[in-house]
Amino acid sequence: MRLKPSLLSPLFYLALQLPAASPLVQSFRPVLPSPLEMSLPSESDVVIVGCGIAAVAACKKLLASGKNVCVLEAQDRVGGRMKSLDVGEERPLEMGAQWFHGVEGHPLYQHSVAAGLVQEVTKGADGEYEEPEGPFTGETVIRTTGGRELSAEVFAEAAGAFGATEERVKAGDASQLQGRAVLDVYKEGFRKYVEGSGHDANDLWMVFDWCTRKVSAIDGAEIEDQSVDQLFEYKDLVGPPTVANPVGFTKVFDSIAEAIPYGVIHTSKPVDSIA
Repeated sequence: MRLKPSLLSPLFYLALQLPAASPLVQSFRPVLPSPLEMSLPSESDVVIVGCGIAAVAACKKLLASGKNVCVLEAQDRVGGRMKSLDVGEERPLEMGAQWFHGVEGHPLYQHSVAAGLVQEVTKGADGEYEEPEGPFTGETVIRTTGGRELSAEVFAEAAGAFGATEERVKAGDASQLQGRAVLDVYKEGFRKYVEGSGHDANDLWMVFDWCTRKVSAIDGAEIEDQSVDQLFEYKDLVGPPTVANPVGFTKVFDSIAEAIPYGVIHTSKPVDSIA
């Protein structure tokens, strides 16, 4: 396999030598610009293109098996869709991943709990999962495009109607819907809810728009480009559908990437072709 990376000056990595208890997590995130060019290895057993969470997980396993690995990232940062910004508040602002979806069989959630980054979600006396208490939960404020606050009750009802459409599709005859666009199916079901809800239609369709954006973000593809077929392939993990991460997903990413030796990951190296 031959790769042709663009020769752009990378950012130099600063390896933070800090005790484990330090509030600063050891990171391979590029933090200092450098005029030095980090040379790429002449050959590698495996080259990984992109440096998101899947890349570092694969890289760790390959290194553990004795492989010589090189990771090429086009951006000047690592983390992929995990990007947390410190905005001076109690919690960071998430620009990408925002929740753990389910907990049972979720390797990233289980790692975060073991690393002390996330409080474990437990089951109550009724056997159902409970959301963590205290600083590990947050209050959501929903505002319309014009800035008017929308009641949490109306939002929850409308979002529930959106989700109920998906459940009805999954419970129906898949052969009758095969090949149809997901967005069209959602609109049909949601329109029936709007007509009988008694709430402001404009507010409800704004919630619909938010829900479709959420689907696109989770699936990694615009909802307009998806077919109903994919609804039957997605499997939900058991547990709360949106478990909050109070420390930010960047720290979760860094807690995994910190085990990768210096010099394996190269930023500012977009790959033009693979031959």
